[in-house]
Amino acid sequence: MTPWAHVRGPRDLGGFLREMRELAGLTQAELAERIGVDRRYVYQLEEGGGTLYINRLFEVMRELGVEMRVEQP
Repeated sequence: MTPWAHVRGPRDLGGFLREMRELAGLTQAELAERIGVDRRYVYQLEEGGGTLYINRLFEVMRELGVEMRVEQP
């Protein structure tokens, strides 16, 4: 079964990414090292901490009635 989620905001996206990281058997620190960011960034992303860009993106999607579905390839 392919894990997937309907993403309606930063918290949904963060939760999905946390699940995918855990399925991959990675810690936040390991993922951060692989992608070249600080572990705090991964933590904030998984907690649904939206940046201005991410928050505006979801506002535009809501306004246009667009839904996002993300899934593991």
